[in-house]
Amino acid sequence: LFPISDILMLGQTKRMHLFEPRWVDMIAAARKTFHGVLGLVYFDSRGGVVPVLTIAEIIACGNLGTAGRMVTVRGVARARL
Repeated sequence: LFPISDILMLGQTKRMHLFEPRWVDMIAAARKTFHGVLGLVYFDSRGGVVPVLTIAEIIACGNLGTAGRMVTVRGVARARL
């Protein structure tokens, strides 16, 4: 989950340093199982889930070893929950 202030717009790219094992595993699974496509879900200021998400493609992924991954994604579509 990402704060709504970090929403990824269509065509926009975002670089993220992911270091928690669950996030590193999610990126590995997205690359292996879903051809590098994943959904970014957002929450609002009250902590509620926003019903619209960004479909993003992983366009770069650097392995930082024990420091995690440096990932760049690009917004390619919108979807509703």
